[in-house]
Amino acid sequence: MANLQQDRRSNPYPWSWEIPVGVTIVVSFVLVLTVHVARAIANWFSGSPWAFPESRAIFTSLPATLTGNPTAGLAEVPANHASGTSVIVWVILLEIVVLVATTWAAVLTLRRFGSGRIKGMATPAEVDQVLGLTRLRKHAHIVRPDLHTAPGRGRR
Repeated sequence: MANLQQDRRSNPYPWSWEIPVGVTIVVSFVLVLTVHVARAIANWFSGSPWAFPESRAIFTSLPATLTGNPTAGLAEVPANHASGTSVIVWVILLEIVVLVATTWAAVLTLRRFGSGRIKGMATPAEVDQVLGLTRLRKHAHIVRPDLHTAPGRGRR
């Protein structure tokens, strides 16, 4: 059914390269920040204060952080930092959560705005307004004049 709707309509503004590239850049940056948040959480659970790398070290400290270095890119090295294993475990857990959330958001967005959406469908409120019980009761004298009287007229 969705294919029939797509065949009947033409899209005057087809997708171009800007939107996918923008989405890729944003998702990549969120994944990079998630690595540093995971390292900060691992260090925080080991008793260190919350520490995030300086802005210029966000990308340069990424390879060391991904190999389990809990102090890469930090301005001040905490005395009791997390182990490399806990950093890697936190990175994997948070990256999975972010990827699931991103996939879920992408599916919802594509269902609502994507090319495969069902076009011309009424919202539940619009359906209730046109076909709902309230309208049927309001127009009962037209639907079943033998059972209901019209407003202002007596029963026949």
